[in-house]
Amino acid sequence: MTEETTSFKVFQSGLNIQIYNKTIQDNLVWDNKIFWQHVEGNRRKIIKKCDTKGFFNLNECLEDCLKYINKC
Repeated sequence: MTEETTSFKVFQSGLNIQIYNKTIQDNLVWDNKIFWQHVEGNRRKIIKKCDTKGFFNLNECLEDCLKYINKC
């Protein structure tokens, strides 16, 4: 699946999925990785987060989000 179709499915799912980047330290090396989380309500209650390792590219992150959405 292309990045365009995957992102369309994720953002049209109706869930409040937030995708963000974060700098983390992995084996004494700082690296930027991509994370996602499912947030609900005005109080921003976090329902589910991706694993703590994160992703190196957006397409992998979107595919993981789509797997989560299909389980809901």
